Amino acid sequence: MMPLFKSAADFGLPPKSVFAGEDVCRAANLPVDPEKADLRPFFDDEVWDFTCVTGFPRHQPVRVQIIDFRKITNPVQRQLTKEYLLGLLAPDHELVRVLPGAYRVPRVISTAHQRIFHVNRWFDWLAERGIHDLSEATQEACDAYLQWSRHTWDRKNGHPVKETSPDYRRQTVSTLQDLADYGELFGAGGYVPGFRPWGSKTSQQVSGYRHSRGNKTQPVRQEVLQPLLAACFYIIEHLAGPILALRDSERRRAEKWERGFSTAEEPRVWAPLMSGIIQDYIRRGEPLPATSDEQVRARLNQGWDERDPLLRVSVKRLGYEAGIRYPHVNRIMNEHRDALRDAAELLGTEHPTARDAALVPRADGTGEVPWTLPIPGHTQMDWLIERVRSACLTVVVALTGMRMSELVEIPTDFRLPSRQAAGGLTRHRIRSKRIKGVKHGGEWDEWVVIEEVHQALELMIRLLDSPEEETHLIGQHNLNYSWRAHFLRQWVNSEDGQRLGLDPIPDGQINLRMLRRTLALEMAHRPGGLLAAKVALKHLSVATTEGYAARPGGQQSIFMAEVGKEEQNRNLELTLQAFRDYQQGVLPAGPGGRDLAEFFASVDGQLAELAKKAPTVKRGHREVTSLLAKRAGTLHLGVANYCWFIDPAKALCLKIAGAPVTKDSKPMAGMCDSARCPQATHHPCHRPVWAESADSSKVFIASIPRDNKAERQRLEAELARAERVVSEIDAAYGPADQEGDGDGPADQ
Repeated sequence: MMPLFKSAADFGLPPKSVFAGEDVCRAANLPVDPEKADLRPFFDDEVWDFTCVTGFPRHQPVRVQIIDFRKITNPVQRQLTKEYLLGLLAPDHELVRVLPGAYRVPRVISTAHQRIFHVNRWFDWLAERGIHDLSEATQEACDAYLQWSRHTWDRKNGHPVKETSPDYRRQTVSTLQDLADYGELFGAGGYVPGFRPWGSKTSQQVSGYRHSRGNKTQPVRQEVLQPLLAACFYIIEHLAGPILALRDSERRRAEKWERGFSTAEEPRVWAPLMSGIIQDYIRRGEPLPATSDEQVRARLNQGWDERDPLLRVSVKRLGYEAGIRYPHVNRIMNEHRDALRDAAELLGTEHPTARDAALVPRADGTGEVPWTLPIPGHTQMDWLIERVRSACLTVVVALTGMRMSELVEIPTDFRLPSRQAAGGLTRHRIRSKRIKGVKHGGEWDEWVVIEEVHQALELMIRLLDSPEEETHLIGQHNLNYSWRAHFLRQWVNSEDGQRLGLDPIPDGQINLRMLRRTLALEMAHRPGGLLAAKVALKHLSVATTEGYAARPGGQQSIFMAEVGKEEQNRNLELTLQAFRDYQQGVLPAGPGGRDLAEFFASVDGQLAELAKKAPTVKRGHREVTSLLAKRAGTLHLGVANYCWFIDPAKALCLKIAGAPVTKDSKPMAGMCDSARCPQATHHPCHRPVWAESADSSKVFIASIPRDNKAERQRLEAELARAERVVSEIDAAYGPADQEGDGDGPADQ
């Protein structure tokens, strides 16, 4: 006898889930906009729409906030995937927190998007091989899938396209293992109890993924960075004002046209309007408005004669100026051809916008030129505004190291109260949200920035169409910095950029991460130097450090930690170079040279002892650096010396300043007298500074009156000290090395 009722399994449906009817947002502790509460997703929905959730990063596309399970056609696997994702999003759920292998930190929606991709890919691969349930999956199948995942595949011919990244393979392995770790949540379709792909091995071990030591992001090349920043500062200082003024005038012109458009739409009333505007141009003696180059090419393709005087005339622009809202170009051309041709031959043509552009100084200082040539009438002001916005963004990123997620979170009320610092300097403070590494919704943080950054941000407010209505400086999905950098370089290298005297920007990749990395390296490797024209790096370094001190847990502290790592690497490289010089018989110059040479001798002795104990073992770079690491940690760079701050009690700068000596004492670069300090050494890179000091002293001595003996004696003492230091460096390294054309350390 046939049963009256069939179970869900008989129809291929899964049993009721333990999460059935669950409010996903409540389970994941995600805040919901009260006005969109009706959109909140529930577990049984085929699409989880999280657009009702507040606090998403502004740079995150809307598509990432929607998880669609309908691509998984198998009902059992679809429910399993839902159960898995809810477990990732809600680790504090009573059914999830008891799982020994579950994550303890909630995963974000974007991570859930990644995981559903990998789960669906795993299910599809199994289905192609006749496996429709994870209980049939074996370790051999997992190994085969991982091998298949090492490449992306052409869907048409099934051929491998390119190799996937180690991180992609790590995510693949992690997803397969997660399906075992969360298996107790699944009502059906999971692995065989006790089976976990690759057992107790981690996803890193299986995939071969190695967490990189150090930052692999390359900095922007100096030959690219310098003209890029120079162009950005030029745009901000000289072009932003005229561009904003032009936008305002174009808005007024458009409003005037709108008020003056004829209410009559019939072409028969256009004749007197067109005749009148042509006569107005003749009376003023102004060239007729020229159309765009694209329109000229289109007309030539339609068979126009290159010698036709009307080829470059913008009839549509004339129609607008005449008061015709929807001018019919061909009809106007036919009815007024003779009058238009006579006017074009008499007056010529010229693009209508910005004909009387204000003069600005060329970037190379060779005179003044109009800030722009006349612009086609159809050109949208948005392009010019975005050029200025791109320049502002470049300056902000290059001089703060802010991440993309932090840039788009800068509000229009970004200003925090400024502080006055020593020397009459102002420390500007701004606010934005920190997204990376914090809970959902981000955390407000502050940055201490220099004047140039503050000016760029102030200008970005003026660039907004309606500043009073906007909440953020950058549109929600309007950053796209790689696109901005491409078109900014294209413009700088164009005839227009060269007309303004800008240096061309060479080819080379530019992105936000590279600019952040460049700033970290500049601050670590070039203390007291210049990042670019007008930007004192020391000033920038101090401002960033003050931001770190003001908020020890803030974003600038994270960035300064990156700088600190670079400083450690730099110090170790410089110490190693000095040690290699010592091994070649070149002793360091300066009062601290003997002490440093004795230390290098002890290191050499330790290396020799190691060689005796194991003569067949080749000594590597790591052993040398480990012996030098402690001394490298005491190195502080000065403009004219290296300071090996080993013993604060011997530091001449602290004695001159009368500062107390403690275990936390730091060198005082402003009080440094490296020609006398027993912890200072001089190297070839310092010679130009001392040589320039000597030359300057000679010039000043020659200009001092004979009766000013005290000043003369002081300068003569400084000259003697500078010449002595130069002589010591030359004696140690050889004069040829200072010019970079010898075979000494300066050339290696």
